[in-house]
Amino acid sequence: MQEIVGGYVEVIDIDNPSASIWLNEEGKLTSLEPNRRTTCLLWVHQSDYRERDYLAGNCFLTGRPNEDGDTTSAPDHFIDLVTKPTQYRVQVQTLNDDSWSGNRLVFDDWLEAYVWGLGLASRWALVRNVRIITI
Repeated sequence: MQEIVGGYVEVIDIDNPSASIWLNEEGKLTSLEPNRRTTCLLWVHQSDYRERDYLAGNCFLTGRPNEDGDTTSAPDHFIDLVTKPTQYRVQVQTLNDDSWSGNRLVFDDWLEAYVWGLGLASRWALVRNVRIITI
């Protein structure tokens, strides 16, 4: 795993969906390039990092460890999202409302959808969660 990230490994766990992002723990200190794609994944799926931190260098995604502590496969949601060409929509949850809402905008690239969703969350203070769905 150190070979993939190019240094000592740090793991950040995401709660929704349950996954782990593996990265070089010294990536920012050694001036590795910001990893825009993985940062967007982190910001959408773990909102306490949103616009507060970014990831740098090579990163990879797995599932959370199982009860024996062994790494598991990345959630199907993420695998499908980044490997299967499709179209995407953005949905949000607002404060005091557990339902998901969206509009008719359609994106052909998952990163474009993530960036648009994050922009919406930064402009609209009532947004508490963002998700990207395939259509």
